[in-house]
Amino acid sequence: MRGNIRVEDLRSALAATTIWQIEGQDKFTVRLGSSLIEEWSGEVRRGKNFFDLISDRDKQKWKSRFSAVLDTSCGIYFQGNEIHLQNGGVVTHDTLMFPVIRACNEKPSFLYHCADLVDRPMSLDHPQFVDFPLKNNYEYIDIGYGLPS
Repeated sequence: MRGNIRVEDLRSALAATTIWQIEGQDKFTVRLGSSLIEEWSGEVRRGKNFFDLISDRDKQKWKSRFSAVLDTSCGIYFQGNEIHLQNGGVVTHDTLMFPVIRACNEKPSFLYHCADLVDRPMSLDHPQFVDFPLKNNYEYIDIGYGLPS
């Protein structure tokens, strides 16, 4: 539950952490933007809607994955996510996400997202974000409520 999470306990992981507030099926607002992802992508994401940052090609698939996570209250691990840059560079990272609830028996109102850099272009001078395509290499994680069917 959100009340059990203290930001000071996350201090060492905060640079890699993004917190999205779930405000509707099509609106996941970045409340805390990972400074590492902002550095890798060249884009400040705080206050932006995740679904405005991705291509129309993948929106429905992303919504389906997030719906499975939120409806089941499970985690998800993506291996080899990519951030595509305007200069043709690709930043590859692994991602772990967990839903967060405010109180028992409520739907999750936040998603905590943590990224770990796997590979990046030699130079990230003035990177400019272009796309964040959905990858199919993922696993759901049972956190006590089961897994999506």
